[in-house]
Amino acid sequence: MQDANPDLSREVAARRARISPLDYLTYCAMCRDSMVAVGKRALHLLDLAFPDALGPDPAARQRPGWSERQENRARLRASLVKELWGEKAYAMQEYERITLIITPEAAEILEKRRILVEDVQRVIHEAEKSGSIVVHPQTGRLKACHRPYRASIWVEYSPSPEGYVVHTAYSHRIEVLGGPRA
Repeated sequence: MQDANPDLSREVAARRARISPLDYLTYCAMCRDSMVAVGKRALHLLDLAFPDALGPDPAARQRPGWSERQENRARLRASLVKELWGEKAYAMQEYERITLIITPEAAEILEKRRILVEDVQRVIHEAEKSGSIVVHPQTGRLKACHRPYRASIWVEYSPSPEGYVVHTAYSHRIEVLGGPRA
């Protein structure tokens, strides 16, 4: 329901969260995250089985964003590959070295639109490498597009000494084809 109708999903979660003043225990990670997103203290059954890394109050843990969830999976995979199977760890890609400073407004937009931080890094990396950048005449901000898969990701950003400040981003399924440059 969260994908098909996010507003209804939040409404249902909020209604369920109001049923009891007690903390909730879930066996579904997405249900736990839905409860936490509407302000309900909740924990997953595995939080009780593996309590060490969660701190003193696992029910107070915030919901991970889409990017953080992806990063957690990648870290788990790397850990399993190295420790369980004894294989070499994944080598960091060039775009992953890009440091982003994401404004609070942009973070909210990325989360709402489910645009991963990794995809923003890819857009900026490709734009800086290829020079395919548009400069906004009034703000001086840069805008770039990259199509890492079936969606085109657009990012508005500005370079800074610490990395790149991300102001906003959006995605669509239209493919932008390059034409001759004047």
